[in-house]
Amino acid sequence: MSHDPQRFAAKVRKATAEGPFTVEPTEAGFVLSAEITGPPRARGRRHRERLTHLVTLDPAAGTYLVTDTRETLGEATEKGASLLRLDKRADAQLDPGVEAHRILAATAAELGWSPARTGPSSGLVVAIIAAVCVVVLVVALLLIR
Repeated sequence: MSHDPQRFAAKVRKATAEGPFTVEPTEAGFVLSAEITGPPRARGRRHRERLTHLVTLDPAAGTYLVTDTRETLGEATEKGASLLRLDKRADAQLDPGVEAHRILAATAAELGWSPARTGPSSGLVVAIIAAVCVVVLVVALLLIR
């Protein structure tokens, strides 16, 4: 199956046309972003936020990797209407970050792309090393007795 980055970006652009998202091409893929009013924080104030999902595509391997950032913009506003709803139903309030990942995963699956495998996190590596050290210490203490 041919993995076409432009087709991937075009399908994501079409899928997000009704929401607050924009799709901009990059050398390695595209950026899916949205400026939204974030959920209430202290005293019901809402903040304007920019959600950015950098999508890096590897057409040869047929994989994609998403890197997320969330940035607060400007001043907080009083409690009011939220732009978090991506559809017109009042009972369906979706987080745009979650919705973006859902759209990316559905589009990727439809076009035959798969998520890129990333290495273990540094926290996981530290936890494994610590666990091995504890086991070695316990065995050493048992042998000394």
